[in-house]
Amino acid sequence: MKKSILTFVLAIIACTINAQTSHFELGIEGGPNVSNYSSYPTYSGSSPFASVSYQPLYAFSIGASCEYSITDRFSLKSGLAYEQKGAVSVITFNNNNGVSYGTEKAPIITENLIVPVFAKYYFGNIYRFFVNGGPYFGYLLKATYDDLFFPGSRSVITGNLKRFDVGAAIGIGISRKIGEKFKIELEARYNYGLISTFLNSGNPLYDRNVSGNLLLGLGYRL
Repeated sequence: MKKSILTFVLAIIACTINAQTSHFELGIEGGPNVSNYSSYPTYSGSSPFASVSYQPLYAFSIGASCEYSITDRFSLKSGLAYEQKGAVSVITFNNNNGVSYGTEKAPIITENLIVPVFAKYYFGNIYRFFVNGGPYFGYLLKATYDDLFFPGSRSVITGNLKRFDVGAAIGIGISRKIGEKFKIELEARYNYGLISTFLNSGNPLYDRNVSGNLLLGLGYRL
């Protein structure tokens, strides 16, 4: 992750040094997101008297980007974003006969640094549609969980989750130039984690980060 951040910083410096080429573009982007874990809908916990399922969590992301145009249609894009992810865990309590008698909801909220490495292709003229995609690399800053025993308080559970995340993302959107230097973009992006989020996940196919972003961005061509 440190190497990814360093690479991004060097890219920003390169953007500034090579401003006269007009191939580089700096930007900001952010917006709401929805995330969940790719677990089966319900699984049994350590106790036969409780089961856990996940519901989507609504949060946000915000960050900076750097885009390098190879041709008028094709470019490479990276950046550094702060993004909240997680899910709402729904705990269902059962009696001795297996009949449920109540549920509790406890959001799991993770705070992450995300570095995407995307290839991007434009088509169209005035309103330019685009598709982009590629891998992303994530680093967990902090994770918290609603404490069921102390309502209104949150417990830090960062040590129960893996610090690093790797996934794949794909997005579609529309771009519009504003004058000679600026552009505004709207993108819908889907992200799928390739490794389990929790350290003690019982199955590597469980508990992967899955999220969708709606991003509004403003770019400036150097």
